[in-house]
Amino acid sequence: MMPSWLSGEAVLGVALYAGLANTWFHLLYHRSPLYLDPLSLVGRDPRARPSAAQWGTLLVALGGVFGFAAGLAPQTGAVAALTAIYGLRRWEVATYPGGMVARLGKYAPASAALLAWLVAGALNPAHAWDAAAGVFAACYVLAGIAKVRETGWGWGRAENMSLLLAERGFGRFGALRLRLATNRAACAAIGAAGLGVEFAAAGFLWAPARPGLAVGIVAFKALTYVLYGYFEPEWALTAAAIGVAAYLTP
Repeated sequence: MMPSWLSGEAVLGVALYAGLANTWFHLLYHRSPLYLDPLSLVGRDPRARPSAAQWGTLLVALGGVFGFAAGLAPQTGAVAALTAIYGLRRWEVATYPGGMVARLGKYAPASAALLAWLVAGALNPAHAWDAAAGVFAACYVLAGIAKVRETGWGWGRAENMSLLLAERGFGRFGALRLRLATNRAACAAIGAAGLGVEFAAAGFLWAPARPGLAVGIVAFKALTYVLYGYFEPEWALTAAAIGVAAYLTP
């Protein structure tokens, strides 16, 4: 039995807050790594001071997300949140030379899901979460297609995964990464799992499969953090929101 306050909207709201936190950290600590772990910045002085306009936009985004997630003004809150988040993202991209942050993949899965929810909900409320799930599925499947198109099925070869792990042989999980990098079978399994999860995300199009797939995505994101240090809670929380919404829908 889930708590009475728990809903897909509530979890998506947390995902949106996670995305906002990531963007805000990039504004404070501009030109920092894209897959930034905010905990690594605790105690450090910011490199930049947000302007009054940026603070105001952040407050609009926070309020809009709360209005959506709490069910106080779902549509109005969603519009306000998306507009403000877009503005903050543009400022964020501008802090990197030549739009580097955009070219390297500054994704906003929670915002994409919210936009789909908003548009589809305006047309047919019964399919709002179906649209959000479809957009989320497309994000993963298109990522898989891009890998295969650029490098073929060899993207997940053991040699490639070994190099990826070895490059990240530092930090709290550095020893584990270096150990796995020398294990050919483990590297091959990791590569196959990476592509497999991205293509399996097409299953989000089928509502009954969403809760189970959401659990899988959350676990996959936790594993990604351990293996590569990619801190991406927004992706995991967006998947969880879609899974919760499907689970609670009769």
